[in-house]
Amino acid sequence: MNNLIQEIKATISSNQKFVTVFYGDSTTSAEWVHPNWRAIIEYVVKMELEDFEPTPKGTGQWNYSWWNLNFINAGLNGATTEDFLERLDKDVFSYNPNMIISITGDNDVGKISLKKHASNHKKIIDQLKNKIKNIYYATSIYTGNQKHNEQYSLYVDELKKIFPIDGVNFINLFEEFKSLPVEKFYTYEITLPEEQFLTDEKGGNIDLYHPNVLGNAYIAKILLKHIFNIDFNPEKYVASLSDAIKYPRY
Repeated sequence: MNNLIQEIKATISSNQKFVTVFYGDSTTSAEWVHPNWRAIIEYVVKMELEDFEPTPKGTGQWNYSWWNLNFINAGLNGATTEDFLERLDKDVFSYNPNMIISITGDNDVGKISLKKHASNHKKIIDQLKNKIKNIYYATSIYTGNQKHNEQYSLYVDELKKIFPIDGVNFINLFEEFKSLPVEKFYTYEITLPEEQFLTDEKGGNIDLYHPNVLGNAYIAKILLKHIFNIDFNPEKYVASLSDAIKYPRY
């Protein structure tokens, strides 16, 4: 059994809160898409831990997971690693989390050097290790803008050099997302003039950085497997959203 799941079960079954903080930029805050990958992870983990053994089904102990699992959105739209480093105390440690899931880095492109990028990540991780037991540290995702992907891939290569780090679970979301049908993920139209920078000459009026619901479901799939060893079917989940059922299938 997944050791993290065992730890979560032990915590919530003793009526203690298990707190997870999601830390990252706009891909993490994701106010622009519903449901987003954060909401999907919260839903699936709570469903998987509802009425877990040794509590018999139907005994009313569903509240262990629904009341004691807390997920905090600490996303910072447009933030760089400098911003993440500066705001750790107020945006992460203030919640006294048991776990952090961090997706950061691509806003450094063109603003922060490769060496500084890796150095900032290392400083962030050093602070996280002092205060949080379960650390899942991921790169940013592969976007629909090929020029940006080429630039950001250099930052990913630089970040990879600081791993492995004892006690930190590294997830290369950039590479895993790259292998997926990303052309299906970037479909949102730009509606605000100040967001035109999110497109390119080939993107027309399409946001090439922020994935739709299906793209978010695939982010959730990757993270659910890496972190919780839970299998999740994004296509099945998204299809069931239109079935007028209270609990989507996955």
